[in-house]
Amino acid sequence: MERLSRRNEGMASEYARFSSALSGLTESSQETYAVDTNDVPLLNEGLNATARHLDSSRQLLEDEARGWEEGVLEDLKRQRDTLVSVRDMFDRRDKYARDNIPQLEKRIANNETKLHNIRQKPAEQIKPGEAEKVEDAIFKVRLYHPLAPTLFFRTIWLTRLAWEQDKESIVQQHARGVFITECIRDELAFFQKSQYHVSRLHQEWAQERVKYAELQADNWRALSEEVESMPMAE
Repeated sequence: MERLSRRNEGMASEYARFSSALSGLTESSQETYAVDTNDVPLLNEGLNATARHLDSSRQLLEDEARGWEEGVLEDLKRQRDTLVSVRDMFDRRDKYARDNIPQLEKRIANNETKLHNIRQKPAEQIKPGEAEKVEDAIFKVRLYHPLAPTLFFRTIWLTRLAWEQDKESIVQQHARGVFITECIRDELAFFQKSQYHVSRLHQEWAQERVKYAELQADNWRALSEEVESMPMAE
């Protein structure tokens, strides 16, 4: 569409040059047909009429090109931006809407098993360093709690804390997933309305084409009538 608009502007420029050339041509008609100048006025009148209507057509072409730039071209750019935004939305979803819920659920199951095993094991049967290994496997860090006076109960507390934190993370990630889904739904609902925008821009562009085609036809029809009086050979 942008190239079509540039083409109209280029044609308008050529019409302007053609009109100027015809106007200049009338200045030398008297000398050109010096043998018999009786029909020169009618000849010049026809040339001037063609120049005028070429200039009128030039103005129509420029107006139409300007209308395309301000109307249908901007509408098409808007539609392009809408399509790009939908594509980008799904790209962002694929990139940022990921979660690690399956991994957390697996870790919760493992922590629950570890917690159960620790509770079932008598404290006197814990080997030196065994609890620390369990603790490190769960958190990878050493934590201390004033309510856990022994290493055995501290390990239980850490396991429970990890289990609760993973549960909370799953809840938050589920809520985030629901929020993202609702946002995508709203975006798709807005995008769905763009089909009516497409219909409108095509209807308006077709109406503009009809209008300028009729104006151009009227212009050339008037020229055809005006050049009827140009001299012809008997």
